[in-house]
Parts: sequence; C-alpha cells; structure tokens
Amino acid sequence: MLTDTIADILDNSSLTVEEKEEKVTEQLVSYPDRGVGECLQLIRETNEINTATYLSNYLALFPKIQHEKAQLVEYIFNHKPDIREATTSLIKHLPDDVVEKLINHYLQDTSDPDLYNVIYELAQFFPEKFHKISSQIEDDLIQESILPGSPDIMVNDLVAKYLEEQDSECLQKLAYIRTDKALDALIELIPLVPEEELVKIYAYIENSGVFPDTRLAAVEFENYRGFVVSRNESPHHMGGSFPYPVPKCPVTDKPATRILTLDVSQLNLGLKSGYNPSFFWYDSGYSPSYIYVQFTEHGLKGLMTPMTDGQVGTDLIPGELALRLE
Repeated sequence: MLTDTIADILDNSSLTVEEKEEKVTEQLVSYPDRGVGECLQLIRETNEINTATYLSNYLALFPKIQHEKAQLVEYIFNHKPDIREATTSLIKHLPDDVVEKLINHYLQDTSDPDLYNVIYELAQFFPEKFHKISSQIEDDLIQESILPGSPDIMVNDLVAKYLEEQDSECLQKLAYIRTDKALDALIELIPLVPEEELVKIYAYIENSGVFPDTRLAAVEFENYRGFVVSRNESPHHMGGSFPYPVPKCPVTDKPATRILTLDVSQLNLGLKSGYNPSFFWYDSGYSPSYIYVQFTEHGLKGLMTPMTDGQVGTDLIPGELALRLE
C-alpha cells in the first residue's frame, strides 16, 4: 500500500530530508494524476504531522488544484487540529473566506503554538486581512508582516512618533508599509534625520521602491510567479538532460546540474542576445564565485571555465519537468 510505503520512507533514519522528499515524490508521480488524489486522501487519513507535512509540501507544487487545497485545509482545521501546522505550505493561494476562517481560529487562542506558523504564513500573503484586527496581534514578527498596505493613519502616527522620539524603528516600519504615502513620508523626513541615520533612511527608501537620489524605480516590475509542471506544459525546461556541454567543478570535475533554461521568446526580460539563459547548480562543495561562458551555435563554450565534453543528465530534479511562469 502507498500509505505503508511512504511511512517506511519517512521512518528511515538513514535518509536525509532531501532524500525522503525525492523518494516520496517518486512514489506519487507514478500515479496517473501524479498522485494528487492519493495525496489528498492520505493527508485526510493520517494523524502523523510529519507525513502530512511532506505530502502537503508535494501538493503545494500543483497550481491547478486550489479548490482542493482549500477544502483540505478547512478539513484539517475542523477535524484534525493536531496536524494543522502541516498545512503551512498550502496557505498562499487560499480564497478569502478560508483565510478569514483561519484568522478567526487564531484569534480564539493567539497562544496556540500549532497555529503560529500557519498564521505567520497568512500574514505574509494576506497582510490586508489583518489590518482591522492589528490591535489584537501581539507577536512582533506577525505585526511586522502585516505592515504592507497599512492605512495612512498609521503612516501619520509613525512620522509623529519619529519626530518625537527619533526612533529609527519608525523609519523601518514606514519602509515596510510600501504605500505612496509611506514613501513620501520617508523622503520628507530626510532633512530631519541625523547624519549617522542617513544611510538607513536611504536604504529604506530604496526598499520602498525608488532610488533615493533619482527617485527612479528600484524594482523590476516585470516579474513572474513560477509553478513546477510537466515538461509539455511549459517551454521553460527543468531537469532531464541538457543537450550541450555544461560547466563542471574545477576541483572534482563533477558536472554542474542544469536547474532551469528560460525560453526568452516567451518572456519580456529585455535580453538583447536572443539566447536562452540557463541556471546551473554546483553540488561539489567547490562552486566558483562566477563562471564565464559564451553562447555559440553548438551550445555553451567555457571561457576560463572547465566544461564537460558533451551533454549530461541530472538526478537532482526528479524527472523531466518545466517551470510555468505567470
């Protein structure tokens, strides 16, 4: 039975966490739906938080089952409170009604340690849901997480507190709020900040989205959210073999692993070369600080960088996968 097989893997003390994840994944992907249905059922049946956590982390990789994830989280909270913490990785794409239910669970007992990681994760992705109840949140880390998008009145209060107490923590909180009102407040405070604090406030302004000297954008607004999917679902390939020579460790000669190759024709990255960039991972313990390669019609050519003689497969990423970017 799949349940027993996964239990045996997770109970095997000779395996590292990464090895357990890989072996659990190998078992699940062998099923027609890549084990999604089996995974959902196993989490509902288990009382072991370790098992539920591994399986939840696996489910988190699938972007098209948000409804099923939301149902699962609700089920766990209503019927299996002892393993609630295992749902942390499923939090980020929950619908508003489920998010509000989880927050209400937390408010009933803010000292519940099993809920802390879940609520902290909610605060990271849904800070606006906490603004009206911020006075009921005592934890400093959660308070910090829910600052983004805070109302203008909080900006006014922080400015007033800084002018009265010269507390640089107020400047940091203004940076975390990341609204136009908060950014304007930081800029207006520059002449009032002691010289020794200027480095901090300039960093906070840049963290808020603009360069302090030019007021130009300090962030790249063209960005994507990535989901690991099957090879045929995206042109951005992960794992499998790389059809060209790859960089190798200058000490052990171990080939680097191709993690991801982006298809620039499908992205607006502003790259002028037209070549698809690839990302490599050195697993030898002697990774160089940087590498030099040249794109040619025959693939990559190392420049002062040792390369393999031909294509190399990878066992770091299980199977031939891809990264879907939205």
